[in-house]
Amino acid sequence: VPTAAPELKPSFSSKYRLRTAGRDDFENVAKLSALVFDRELIDSAVDEMGGSDSTLGTITKIFGDIVYWLITQDYKRNLIECLERKEKLAPIARKQAMSMTSRYMRYALTKQNDGRMFHVLIAEEIETSKIVGTVTVFRFPAEATLPPPIPTTKPKRLYASTLAVDPSYRRQGIARKLMDEAEKLATRWGQDYMYLHVLKPNIDAQYLYFNCGYELVQE
Repeated sequence: VPTAAPELKPSFSSKYRLRTAGRDDFENVAKLSALVFDRELIDSAVDEMGGSDSTLGTITKIFGDIVYWLITQDYKRNLIECLERKEKLAPIARKQAMSMTSRYMRYALTKQNDGRMFHVLIAEEIETSKIVGTVTVFRFPAEATLPPPIPTTKPKRLYASTLAVDPSYRRQGIARKLMDEAEKLATRWGQDYMYLHVLKPNIDAQYLYFNCGYELVQE
């Protein structure tokens, strides 16, 4: 009896597309980031505060939803501010580049204007146009003990931040594809290395990064 041919899984490119996020995408990018990095922590705190009291539980849930909304708006505001800074610097960098020889043009475009090196990548489900993954790439003092605006003497590095994949869409290679695209950006910008942070308990993320070729620099 002939056996049925194995069912072929659809390719990544037939289900998802990778593209640059625009301003209109930032609301959904912010929601996804808050969902992945903050929702579980907020819900846990709400459950702990509410306890078995239904009235108090309702109040703490409303409070948790407000905190979640504020965090989402903070993500969105930061993205918009970085994009606006990039848009302001772009014509300045182009003008500088036009007045320089090719020997110095790359320096002008990649070193002088750190604000221009900002990019938000998204993975979008083709069928629904839903944003299911995102990563942001920018220049950041990755080795600083405290984040900006705290002053630091540490150099700015190209940095991959807020790599997030919708929990319902994981284990499909979305994070890996986003990191691959981020690394292509790094190459285009003349950067030899890209840095990132990952929490110790996040074993899945560590496994991904090590498989992408990243090495532990500082613990």
